[in-house]
Amino acid sequence: MRKLVVGIAGIVALAMAAPASASVIFAATGNSSTSGTAGNTRTFTAGSGSSAVTLKASAWGLKTTGSCAVTATTANTANCISKSYLGAYGQGLGVTSAGDSGTNLHTTDNLGDYQDFIILQFDKKVRLIGAQFTPFAIGTGGTLDTDATVGVGANNAPANQTIALTTRNSLNALFPTRYASSSTATTANTRALDPTNILSRIWFIAAAMETTAQQQQHDGAAKNDAFKLGKIEVTTTVPEPATWLTMIAGFGFIGGAIRRRRAGNAAAA
Repeated sequence: MRKLVVGIAGIVALAMAAPASASVIFAATGNSSTSGTAGNTRTFTAGSGSSAVTLKASAWGLKTTGSCAVTATTANTANCISKSYLGAYGQGLGVTSAGDSGTNLHTTDNLGDYQDFIILQFDKKVRLIGAQFTPFAIGTGGTLDTDATVGVGANNAPANQTIALTTRNSLNALFPTRYASSSTATTANTRALDPTNILSRIWFIAAAMETTAQQQQHDGAAKNDAFKLGKIEVTTTVPEPATWLTMIAGFGFIGGAIRRRRAGNAAAA
């Protein structure tokens, strides 16, 4: 029995040594105007002491139709990127891109010429656990849909520095990893993000950057997506794979030892 107790004590000590996975939640809300100077940023802080995390958010638009102004870095075609206005509202952050007009177009949406996205820059590497998406009806038919694309910044991405994006290629270079976050909910919904425990200082959340066929796979139809981004939850730690594998193996050993001991006691009886 003494060996078994020692084994349990060792694994408990290992579990206590494993990094904590405390999270912090940003309430990304406010009472701003629906339009303003493009390229503005909004800063939020969550947590306290050593657990405090600072977030700087900015808004952008990827031009998907028509032509862009000719500059030294962009051609006179679609796929150029420009800064947008980031508003903070009671339901969360929303984007107003160039040329937006009409109802609810100060949301993060993919209607019209611009594909809206919000870049989230943190003062330390974080795992993006989840966020609250509030849907808004836009465009013909007034559908409610909050499908999103999440981008993960490269390891060398800037933290709280000025970002320069001009084309889709520059966006792809800064965010080489991305995945879809789809939902059929028609009311405000909080959902998990980052299925692979990635740590990064910089992320983006966009209205779905998908083809019509991809949208139809999970919606049954191609819909315009529009939402405001409310509570954002992050953590600065993820479980260490080696630690958790060791613990799992250890608990398996303990279970086997208990079964063998019970079997021995039964035979002795």
